[in-house]
Amino acid sequence: IAGQLIINCLSDDDIAEGLEWKDKQDKPFLLCIQWHPERMYEFQLEKNALSAGIREQFIAEIKKTKQLK
Repeated sequence: IAGQLIINCLSDDDIAEGLEWKDKQDKPFLLCIQWHPERMYEFQLEKNALSAGIREQFIAEIKKTKQLK
């Protein structure tokens, strides 16, 4: 399965911190990350735009899935 994924985020020391599908067509939402965006509520959104974007995309994907059922 590793060949079907791409790295979408690297740390300052070149460690992969994010993965997603290379080809997203006909696949479920997948976003693998090495940090904890679910903890973003502890911080101001303006200072954590990346985590806020992840949270919003996750919520949007849940809503899409719920509409399909």
